[in-house]
Amino acid sequence: MNSLVGRLGTGLVLTLVASFTLLGLAMDRVLRDTAEGYIATRLEHDAESLLAALRWQDGAPALQAAIHTIYDRPLSGHYYTIRAGDALLRSRSLWDHLPRWPGAGVGEQRLVHAAGPGGQPLLLRVAGYRLGGREVVIAVAEDLSALEADLAGNRLRLAAAGGALLLLLVGVQLFLLRRGLAPLAGLQAQADEVAEGARERLTGPVPAEVAPLVEAFNRLLALLSRRLRRARDAAGDLGHELKRPLAVLRQLLDEAGPRLPADARQRMGQQLDRIQVLVERMLVRARLAGEGPPAAAFHAGRDLDALLDSLRRIHAGRDLRFDVTAPRGRLPVDREDMLELLGNLLDNACKWARGRVALHLEAAGEGLRIRVEDDGPGIQGADGDAAARLGRRGSRLDETAPGHGLGLAIVDTIVDQYGGRWRTGRSPLGGARIEVELPLISQTNS
Repeated sequence: MNSLVGRLGTGLVLTLVASFTLLGLAMDRVLRDTAEGYIATRLEHDAESLLAALRWQDGAPALQAAIHTIYDRPLSGHYYTIRAGDALLRSRSLWDHLPRWPGAGVGEQRLVHAAGPGGQPLLLRVAGYRLGGREVVIAVAEDLSALEADLAGNRLRLAAAGGALLLLLVGVQLFLLRRGLAPLAGLQAQADEVAEGARERLTGPVPAEVAPLVEAFNRLLALLSRRLRRARDAAGDLGHELKRPLAVLRQLLDEAGPRLPADARQRMGQQLDRIQVLVERMLVRARLAGEGPPAAAFHAGRDLDALLDSLRRIHAGRDLRFDVTAPRGRLPVDREDMLELLGNLLDNACKWARGRVALHLEAAGEGLRIRVEDDGPGIQGADGDAAARLGRRGSRLDETAPGHGLGLAIVDTIVDQYGGRWRTGRSPLGGARIEVELPLISQTNS
């Protein structure tokens, strides 16, 4: 069970049930002991009355005074026996039942449970006396059936009242528990805002037990933010610093052109053009990354517009048309990863397209689906082995085209990090089609 409310609630319910059970057993024991103590006092009083009325006649015990009439009614639930040597006196209430009750010595008294004439439960008091120099054992008993019935009724009433009180206490405690954990829900909302780029750290009053975790989380966010900004700045700075040496090399090539063979001059110019394109793309990525905070979610409408605008500038010499189908809101994927992924896919399509590039972006129930198509020549002559090489860093199917074979390798790395998959095929537009499926962040963390 991963829910704190569930864990604490279960522990609370089990604790309350155990406490109420023990309390109920203790109350039942107290009620029984109190009732039996009252009955024992009455039995002692009756035993003393029997002893006071007992006399010896012709060496045999006899009662000289009447005892309570309840002892004369057959099976009344009140019984006594008087044993003196071999002589035995029984109450009329015993009728023809001859009980086998325990004895007691002189000065000794015992309070035990025994069975009555009909098998009913009895509370029996047995005491030993000395009367007229002879030992006498008087046993007085009372039926506990009525008491047992009353106790059973009390147990039911007690269980009903205890159950109602238990439900009330559990409800109150769960309410207080949820109220006490309410700040965690606020932290969850703030964490979602951090993931979407709406805030940079967790704030607000939090419980003392959670404060160290929030502080550690904020320190980690700050560290990641600093490292990401340094990486962005380094990429941008590198791109800017390379532009000047490239311009110098281009000037030197122009100056030395007449003295160089035409073939060497052409190859050197092509390599400088490639470096120039790579630098421009690096600057574009740095500019796009700098527009959003660290750990921002990808906003399809806003971020796609900026990405397509940059691609139009990179491929400004060509009249490319972009057909885009995508949701306009936020998607639960990292903004930088999506810009890198879509940037490489679309840039690759732009290089080969004759005039049209299509992007279809769909947030399905199981994840994110991406499809990029172009109207270029497609993957010409790419058998299974050749298509598999597309994801390898530095591998290319056409060595004559500009590029270094890194684009689809970067795509393969990002897709693999997300636990997704991608495949290639032929588009209805006539060129290549690349399809990518990525699990959403909210699902991979669930």
